[in-house]
Amino acid sequence: MYRSNDEINNLLFLSILGSLTIYPTTGTMLGGNNIAVAGPCFNSSVDELVCKFGSIWTRGVIINKFKGVCTVPSMLVTGTIQVHVSTDSGKSFKFTGTYCLCKSNLMLDLFR
Repeated sequence: MYRSNDEINNLLFLSILGSLTIYPTTGTMLGGNNIAVAGPCFNSSVDELVCKFGSIWTRGVIINKFKGVCTVPSMLVTGTIQVHVSTDSGKSFKFTGTYCLCKSNLMLDLFR
């Protein structure tokens, strides 16, 4: 497997602009699921990944130089929220994406 120069340039371009790719892009407000984050180039020997969902911080894990994983926290809101990613232990959040929180059928059943 190889990467073309265009693919590498696109990854560098995304990193420079601070854009972030998140997958999956939706989940329930119960949280607990993992999301993959890509955009910044990670250096696992130096970088410490932190994701911020709204105002809630979670520590992430760097998988390789192109991918990290964060666990979505339980949230008391639904709708689209900003996800900010830091590669310097939360000192700065240079990368931003969006995540959609949906109501869970389980949550609806608890309040009936």
